[in-house]
Amino acid sequence: MRIVQVTPFFHPHAGGVESHVRGIVRELAREGHDVTVVTSRYDRSLPAEGQTEGYRVLRTRTWVVLL
Repeated sequence: MRIVQVTPFFHPHAGGVESHVRGIVRELAREGHDVTVVTSRYDRSLPAEGQTEGYRVLRTRTWVVLL
């Protein structure tokens, strides 16, 4: 199954939602699903695209980040 999780922030940004989504996508990938996380690229030093722990991460450009 192909699954997309969309979240405003993701690992390495620390927080409850980020940790929860990371745990879900890790397990789904471990079970053999094709998983992609779409998130913001709030930190320009983070790669725009990558593969980790069996799932894909796409970071999109943001205009404004309010923390």
